[in-house]
Amino acid sequence: MSSDEKEKPKMDDVEKVTLANSFKQIVTCAIDEKKEIPKWKKKLQKDLRVSFKLQVYPTEFLYINLILKDGSYTLSDGKIDDYDFEIIAKPEDLMWYSAGNYSLLKMSLTKNDFGQLRWKFKKGGRNLSSLLMVATLLLYK
Repeated sequence: MSSDEKEKPKMDDVEKVTLANSFKQIVTCAIDEKKEIPKWKKKLQKDLRVSFKLQVYPTEFLYINLILKDGSYTLSDGKIDDYDFEIIAKPEDLMWYSAGNYSLLKMSLTKNDFGQLRWKFKKGGRNLSSLLMVATLLLYK
């Protein structure tokens, strides 16, 4: 066990629930803001399943799912296997990205505290337009 692992205790269940709820609230605010913009009404009509794999510790993850269908959306906890693509990132990095403090390039090219890229995508790499749509959807003013 390294000294970093001894210094940083793992998150307890209450902290994980709080973090998940904070992340869901940010995504909800971003989507609700986009619903007011006319050009986004058509984009939100897509059928899309996104799994967010939030890395809270080097070996611990929280799973939150965003399901877009016919202009409505649902956010839920838990791991799903039938997603269109999965975004793996630290929750803090995604929150900073959503607030506009991190750019798309910074998220894609720099590493986080755990030594991995700030976000990684699994599956669905061929559907670049959907990936960019979700990346833009997470931004809010």
